Amino acid sequence: MRPERTSASPGEALRVTVRGYDDQGHGVAVAGATVRLGSATAVTGSDGAAVLTVPAAAGSLRLQAERDG
Repeated sequence: MRPERTSASPGEALRVTVRGYDDQGHGVAVAGATVRLGSATAVTGSDGAAVLTVPAAAGSLRLQAERDG
């Protein structure tokens, strides 16, 4: 998972790209992954990208992504 930048202010849009590996070990876009940043969530499209709105919170927020399968 890779955010377009490592810092952002509350209310800003943040694009995140999620990639995984196929059976041959090649990197591929992960569609349908749920991406979370604090209380904000978004689902990746066919290109593996999602756009989150950075929530208002003090300090650092944890960015995570998951998908069944």
